[in-house]
Amino acid sequence: MNEHRTYLPAVGFVVAAAFLLGLITTKSKEVHEVLGAAYGNLGRWTEEVEAHKHAILLKPDLAKAHLNLGITYSILNRRGDALEEYKILKELDKKRAEKLFDLIYE
Repeated sequence: MNEHRTYLPAVGFVVAAAFLLGLITTKSKEVHEVLGAAYGNLGRWTEEVEAHKHAILLKPDLAKAHLNLGITYSILNRRGDALEEYKILKELDKKRAEKLFDLIYE
């Protein structure tokens, strides 16, 4: 139950270290994907949505971000938004699209 209290600071440390080493920038899709996952683990859905949207803004064909955004929308009972992500994902990665579709209609 307290794993998320350890996870988020660890993620923050890794992201900060990578940033300082110049391995990533604030324009890095990876930063936003990691932050999205961390926010999701904490149940901070609004921040998770924004992080995934930012990753997609930086790389529109990032299938993983579309999947995670669709999953988050599904958790939030935003079926219409989840279906929009499914439509996009269907063009990028059919396997991930099927996974999202099944989750939406569980």
